Amino acid sequence: MREYFEDVYVDPAASRRIDSRRHRLFLDFLDGVRQAGRSRLLDIGCGTGEFIELARARGWNAWGVEVSREAVQTAQGRGLQVALRASEGVEAERLPFADDFFDVIVLWNVIEFFMRPDADLAEIGRVLSPGGRIVVRTQNEPFHLTAYRLHRLFEWLPASHAYLGRSYVFHPLLWSRRTLSDALARAGFVDIVVANSAPTAGDPYGVGPRREAIVQAGKWILDRAARVVARLSGGAWLIGASMTAVARKPE
Repeated sequence: MREYFEDVYVDPAASRRIDSRRHRLFLDFLDGVRQAGRSRLLDIGCGTGEFIELARARGWNAWGVEVSREAVQTAQGRGLQVALRASEGVEAERLPFADDFFDVIVLWNVIEFFMRPDADLAEIGRVLSPGGRIVVRTQNEPFHLTAYRLHRLFEWLPASHAYLGRSYVFHPLLWSRRTLSDALARAGFVDIVVANSAPTAGDPYGVGPRREAIVQAGKWILDRAARVVARLSGGAWLIGASMTAVARKPE
């Protein structure tokens, strides 16, 4: 998987495709977050810096860290404040920033790659200012376990390999509403709210108009169903493909 993403960042067209599919999510988030002056924001796992660039255009003092050397070089070449972070060893648990440095820290589909999530979340808490917020978007375990089991059941079908073979839908670490809330609480965060996340547009990692249309239609149907279930259950049942958690560091 690491080799796949390194290849993606070497290919400018593939990297732009991934960023463009998340563009609406980024803008909706930035339009909905209040800030005081040039607030400091950190994007962990920032890729080539699409979100950082959008945040800077809206007045944020935005930074990023990333484990892909190719992505960091591309982001720095665009004039963005992005640092290379080690992916293994003790150094991977240390962020190159002072205590209480950031007002908001975001993780867009990154926490599913954490090898030591408790240590990583504690380190994020260290560099987040008192009263600051952490925002985590990740895949939703119930949905993806169901999808994985269906994929295994029908993996003998050529279509199953065609549409899921290299899509990396199934990450080794999956989070549920409960496990993500518990992890954030163990790291000392409070006021934790977890809800269905709006889907990205189309298929960020695939190619071809036919697959794009099929994925987009499936996302639209699932998103509507997830909204209905969440409303009827008072937010207790999350069946969407992804979810977003928002929490605060105590003051």
